[in-house]
Amino acid sequence: MVNILEVEYNSGNVLDLMNNLDNDLSNTDMIRALARLPEPSKARKYRDILFNIFRETGFIYAIIVIEFKDGIKKNYVFYGKSLIGKEAKDYIDAPIYTEGYLVVKSGDKVRHIIYNPYTFPNAKELFKRIREMGDKFRLSDFEVYLERITEYIDLDIIL
Repeated sequence: MVNILEVEYNSGNVLDLMNNLDNDLSNTDMIRALARLPEPSKARKYRDILFNIFRETGFIYAIIVIEFKDGIKKNYVFYGKSLIGKEAKDYIDAPIYTEGYLVVKSGDKVRHIIYNPYTFPNAKELFKRIREMGDKFRLSDFEVYLERITEYIDLDIIL
């Protein structure tokens, strides 16, 4: 099957893309599955993995995949780099330039939506947003998981 690729430019920036992700995560009754890359382990939170990568390299990337029950699949892609300079003591204090885009696949159609970059004043501001999104992701993932379990369990037998 050949995918038809459409490229769009959104007038919003990375913060708008994060808000779109937040809205999609709020719509748990429409979500079939969720995933994140890099893949977190049971012992470590996703945000801690991202923070450790950033603290060591000054670079961050995150991909959040949402598959909806209607067959649409959305890939939220974010990456950023520290704009290190003489005034910053380390990567955490430096401004962070971020870019992001959304890939929406529906049938054989793929829409690649590019958002404008955004520069966070420092890592604390970026990771505050990541913490908020992480909490939302975990809650949504849990709700989707519970719904999938109840689909397979006959509650009348248990109760």
